Amino acid sequence: LQRFYNNNLGESFEIIGDRLNFTNVSPHRRQAYNFKQIPNNYAVECAHSKILLLTAFVDVQKDFLSVGVFGWSKWSTAWVIEYFDFEGDTEDTEGLFSPWRRLHDFLLDAEYIADDGSKYKIALGLIDSGYRTDIVYQFCNQIGDGFYPSKGVKMSKAGARLKEFSSISTTLGLEGYNITVDLYKDRWYSGLKRSWDNVGTMPKGHFNAPVDMTDKQLKELTVETKRMILDASTQKIVGTEWHRPSGSRNELWDLLIGANAALDIVAYQICIGQYGLEKIDWVQFWEYVEENNIFFVPGEPAS
Repeated sequence: LQRFYNNNLGESFEIIGDRLNFTNVSPHRRQAYNFKQIPNNYAVECAHSKILLLTAFVDVQKDFLSVGVFGWSKWSTAWVIEYFDFEGDTEDTEGLFSPWRRLHDFLLDAEYIADDGSKYKIALGLIDSGYRTDIVYQFCNQIGDGFYPSKGVKMSKAGARLKEFSSISTTLGLEGYNITVDLYKDRWYSGLKRSWDNVGTMPKGHFNAPVDMTDKQLKELTVETKRMILDASTQKIVGTEWHRPSGSRNELWDLLIGANAALDIVAYQICIGQYGLEKIDWVQFWEYVEENNIFFVPGEPAS
């Protein structure tokens, strides 16, 4: 078929790999909670861990900002807490209805009370700087610590050491991060295909969505396709890449990737920055976060 396309039709031949479908992602909705709720009682029952911290990611588009807040219980089990858009021209930073003004107020004021009474703020947030770069830098400079610009980058060349993220310095002297998004996409492609029968212990690194997440939102996890990269001269497979069809919405997929990167950065800051370890030790990280309650305030169950 490839030779037919190349020789007879004179067209390039694209080898399409796997993609997620709606039957993979729809079972990840949980009847136990809705948007804006933190279901600690359910998480302890099914994942043997309450939600230990929240991270956020903001995807910047021309006419809206997509915001995702994710909770994380032990072993990087994900819980979608919020997903919504601030609509408006994202070039407008000063107007009364500027999406940036609304985002600023939200990120600073966001607080969540779990069903066991625990109170949470966002531990760390990333804001995509691949579009409206200067505006994102200025925004992060204004909002202060805990929120960083980030940019998705491609895989390193074959043979290079793969890193999920790397620290950078922006033109304003701010700390930011490059995110190797394909590594996270590969991780969650496998994670979202992993099933759970709602009986017994939830698999580590599972994805959970609130019951009121719509089919349309969930389908945003299924838009991208992993396709093969062919060498132009030999037509041999030399790698893979994730591809999004033009015009399709995949914000939830991007938000999940960015929020997971934010979690890894938190672990890096604690393990390497705070305790001087050579690399992230996930066992120690989760034990430390769980035992010290550093990202939430324990409380009495809500009445």
